[in-house]
Amino acid sequence: MAFHAALVDEHLFRHGGSATIDELIETGKLDGSNRGHALRVWTTARKRDKIFGVRLPKVPSFTVQTHGLIEALLAHDLICEEGRESDGRMVYRVTDEGHATGMKFLVPRMNRAAAAALLKEVLARAERINSDGELLHHVTEVRVFGSYLTDRDDLGDLDVAIKMERKPIEGDWVKAAQALADKSGRNLTFLERLVFPETEFGAGSSIVCCGSRCTRQASWMRPPHGR
Repeated sequence: MAFHAALVDEHLFRHGGSATIDELIETGKLDGSNRGHALRVWTTARKRDKIFGVRLPKVPSFTVQTHGLIEALLAHDLICEEGRESDGRMVYRVTDEGHATGMKFLVPRMNRAAAAALLKEVLARAERINSDGELLHHVTEVRVFGSYLTDRDDLGDLDVAIKMERKPIEGDWVKAAQALADKSGRNLTFLERLVFPETEFGAGSSIVCCGSRCTRQASWMRPPHGR
């Protein structure tokens, strides 16, 4: 998955908003039944320094935190630089090691028979996602790598790499992406609407993995050599 620093900053900003709203609820300054609404209007409320008439505490800029987080992830090879956009923004991508680190504590160990059954389910789910006419991406290849390609019976987990590509569409891609985002009914920023097709596909391809350790890329990764 590719992303810009602005998306990290946006995530930290929203996470900070969620924490602030929860604190206001816990201290009795905000009605807990309004939590969902408060989260939706957080950006506007932050600009006004008030939410439902309650003064908001000072929230620091997350720019420095974003920079520090990205530098730390780069240093540990959990993300890598993909290059710069025409406007100069750096594009980052989660590496295979990054995906593996995120999943290693969530996936229970399995033997080869369980992994084979899981791989069969992965392929079936990929087919179901490809039949979803709403998505603007589809799965073009699924590969396994890692311990599954050895002779061991104790595999630990099933490593799966998914190749996704944009579906051919008629008309402008940006308009199609924004239309799909608008159909979700969610309150999204401009950037979130722009990357919504990939985000929505990412959620679906996580379901494809159904308990396996999954790596998603727009084009094939070089490190995992698999079948």
